[in-house]
Amino acid sequence: MKHQYIAIAIAALAAPAGAAALAAEMPMATDVAVKHAQGHGVIKAVDAKARTITIAHGAIAALGWPPMTMTFAAASKLSLSTLKAGDKIAFGLDARGMSGVVTSVQPD
Repeated sequence: MKHQYIAIAIAALAAPAGAAALAAEMPMATDVAVKHAQGHGVIKAVDAKARTITIAHGAIAALGWPPMTMTFAAASKLSLSTLKAGDKIAFGLDARGMSGVVTSVQPD
């Protein structure tokens, strides 16, 4: 899919306005809507320096995600100092496609 966008961008630069109009109509990754969802899981790792949390979570029906282990970015407002591997949590998530930002964490 990336290759399609690159090809369209090159065509838009090298061709008349018709190619540029086509490129403007193509959906880009930034067009994917952010969805807020809630999940439950177990923290597998916390990286305070990188501001990431790895969570083995159950299915998140609101996003159509099956159970899996994922590493998420942590929102800047979220304190990581009390979180540790093995904690069972409920968490809030702002998801975009197959990635997301953890916005809240509570013991579960």
